[in-house]
Amino acid sequence: MLFITTANWLEPIHPALRDRLEVIELPSYTESEKLQIAKTLSRPAPDRGARLTRRDVKFADSALRKLIREYTREAGVRQLEREIAALLRKATRKIFPKTARATRVKLDAENLKDFLGHAPFLAETAEKITAYGIATGLAWTPFGGDVLFIEATRMRGRAICC
Repeated sequence: MLFITTANWLEPIHPALRDRLEVIELPSYTESEKLQIAKTLSRPAPDRGARLTRRDVKFADSALRKLIREYTREAGVRQLEREIAALLRKATRKIFPKTARATRVKLDAENLKDFLGHAPFLAETAEKITAYGIATGLAWTPFGGDVLFIEATRMRGRAICC
């Protein structure tokens, strides 16, 4: 008998059980792998019940890269799949309006905000910060990490020593 399971975090597993497990760690997708997956997800498929064809909606690589960097933040591609589905639904409403003639939609990095709104994750890097009083740090959790920007200010008063 072979038992296979998946887990995002090994810490809650009891040490006696973990000792008997064969653990295979799989890293997250790279950005280029996510881009290739997004290209296949962004092709409207007629079997999904949509009226869209591949000629109706065109995704630029810049739009998919921006979608990966600024609208999703996960190791897998579930949220990326949801965002692409939302884009396709909104493009369908634009292509097939109730009164006007059908048009084609080309999604690029510039008009992505019109469809999905503001990006929830900004791609900030420590090199872009040039202001004084901002320190950078790293945060780590079992589900990923991030760069932190800690801002310091100067205030009136006197220092209290230990």
